[in-house]
Amino acid sequence: MYAGSYRHTVDPKNRITVPVRWRRGEVEDFHIFPEQHRRFLIVAPPEEFRRFGESIQSDPNISEEDKRKFLRRYYADARDASTDKQGRLVLPEEHSRKVSLGTDVVLAGSNTRIEIWNAETWNAALDAEDEAFRKVADRKGL
Repeated sequence: MYAGSYRHTVDPKNRITVPVRWRRGEVEDFHIFPEQHRRFLIVAPPEEFRRFGESIQSDPNISEEDKRKFLRRYYADARDASTDKQGRLVLPEEHSRKVSLGTDVVLAGSNTRIEIWNAETWNAALDAEDEAFRKVADRKGL
């Protein structure tokens, strides 16, 4: 599980360091792709990436045409990436541009995946989502 949020700086080689608490091994493999609204990057372990693709493929509520279109984009936009022994992950430059990542980023845990946000965009999203968070938290007694 990926939980918590961490502020990081992207280094000159477009790398970020995965927090120690999120590391499972010396070297880890991921798939990186932009979120559909291009607000952040999604970093998913292979099993989560595969599981989501399979869930789309098997969903009877999605037309076959829409499945093909979605899956084409989903797999075509994804980039394979691995951490090095220091836990650094190289972010694809094209993807970083698509979501306007700057030097200051936030790595946000999202249960089965990691989200990488531009720090300013992250702050704005937190403000915009605050009311919904409070409403759900109140409803569930958090």
